Amino acid sequence: MAKAILELPEMPESCMECMFKECLNRTTSVEVSRCIILHKMHVPGSYCPAEGRQADCPLRLVEGKDEQTNVKCRYCNSESVEIIARGTESILYKCRVCKMEFAKLNIKEV
Repeated sequence: MAKAILELPEMPESCMECMFKECLNRTTSVEVSRCIILHKMHVPGSYCPAEGRQADCPLRLVEGKDEQTNVKCRYCNSESVEIIARGTESILYKCRVCKMEFAKLNIKEV
């Protein structure tokens, strides 16, 4: 399976700051977290390091992309949406009006 590359407008400095981090234990003093994306892709060792980012982090910084979208929010039907992350098969959007996040398939016409 090809590795998905996601583009974010602001790159987290570490896995601990990432929006795709999932905390596995909340009862002990040591936080154990894993990357949701790598876990869904069945990558072994998808646990977040205490400092820095995973060696095979699927995120990359978006450089100079300020594109307009023709997508409407699926919750409030507003046209004021922004791209949060882009994968090989889907795009994650956030509505500026209702603040809800939603994904749509990234279908490219050939």
